[in-house]
Amino acid sequence: MFARPRATSRRRRTALVAACAAAALLSACMANPGDAPTVEGEGPVAPPEDATGAESLREIRVGVDDFGDGFNPHLIADTSPVTDLVASLTLPSAFEPDPAAPDTWRPNPDLLESAQLVPVSDPVPDADSGDTGGAANGATSVPEVDPGQALPGDTRIRYRISPGAQWSDGTPISGADFRYLQSVLAEQPGVRDAAGYERIRGITVSDGGRQVDVIIEGAMPEWRTLFRYLLPSHILRPSTTPFADALDGGIPASGGRYSAQSFDVGRGEVRLVRNDRFWGETSARTETVIIRSIGDAVTGAELLRTGQLQSLWLRPQQTTALTYGLVPGSVELPRPVPRELVVHANLASDALADAEVRRLLLSRIDPAAVAAVATGRTDDLEIPEAPGPVADAAEMTDEDVAAAFAEVGVGFTDEDPLRIGVMGD
Repeated sequence: MFARPRATSRRRRTALVAACAAAALLSACMANPGDAPTVEGEGPVAPPEDATGAESLREIRVGVDDFGDGFNPHLIADTSPVTDLVASLTLPSAFEPDPAAPDTWRPNPDLLESAQLVPVSDPVPDADSGDTGGAANGATSVPEVDPGQALPGDTRIRYRISPGAQWSDGTPISGADFRYLQSVLAEQPGVRDAAGYERIRGITVSDGGRQVDVIIEGAMPEWRTLFRYLLPSHILRPSTTPFADALDGGIPASGGRYSAQSFDVGRGEVRLVRNDRFWGETSARTETVIIRSIGDAVTGAELLRTGQLQSLWLRPQQTTALTYGLVPGSVELPRPVPRELVVHANLASDALADAEVRRLLLSRIDPAAVAAVATGRTDDLEIPEAPGPVADAAEMTDEDVAAAFAEVGVGFTDEDPLRIGVMGD
């Protein structure tokens, strides 16, 4: 967060910081309750002398990186800080990061009454009659849970949905939305975090859609990460639009504190408004959140300095912190985001059949260099240590590695190169 205190208006400053918190922008919010917004060709627009803290909460303007073409938080192709920001404000999740300890997950108190592991031997409730929370767009619906399907060692989760939970069009949030999300993420190509959903043996929805029992094959310590950013199945399931394109124009119904009013990719602007149907104890404290593409850090810093932006949510580059740090009184709140490079070896290839060859090849990857190229910076990167066997091989020179390859009868030349395929994110 970049914040500039304003001694002449302590109440306004406090209200604006509270507004940033209300908009769930705590982890990467750069707030600047400074000078009033200006328009090119006009003088500064001074706020009324009797402006109150409540008036300052009506609108928050957030600067972001360039927009992508879609806003589906479950698609690899749509992954961006903008997509995650919009999803966090408009779509409900079973679990969410604990504000007091961001590395841990807690049940979403607005969406769920409870979420807990239960013994797989417990009786399975009778499914609701007429439950139609199936799949769409070619996905295969997960079956109802048969008690005989559960095996010792499987994981069973029971979710209890809050009675008032509803989408912004008034449709209750129910087990049908859990079923829909599981079906598309387990079957559709190009989605994020599909592995956990592929292991689900079955789902039973009972108690009028409010109770969801999920059985997962084997142990799953990370079960709290499932069912994040639920989607309105009553709108998307019957749609003929492919899942990959379903959210290109925005979020059709909201289950969060804000609803999507407009998505203008051409202008680089998303406008979110307070969701009047939100049922949680703490509703949005701002009427409107405007998310704008700012293009570059110099422009963003000027907009922040003049008060035309109150915060920024960015992927930092090498000089981002330096540029925004020049704004008087600015404060940065970093939000570490884990990223990983996954390398899969084709064991069907004779060249990679030997474990020692694979170890030596992996040791040639420089994680720090890969991270710098991928992020555009060398500062503020936390590079974990390589596993023991790979770390040991990393100390070897290229000549030593070539000699080791020769010992096992493997070599890579211009005529017989090592081919590496890359999947984009």
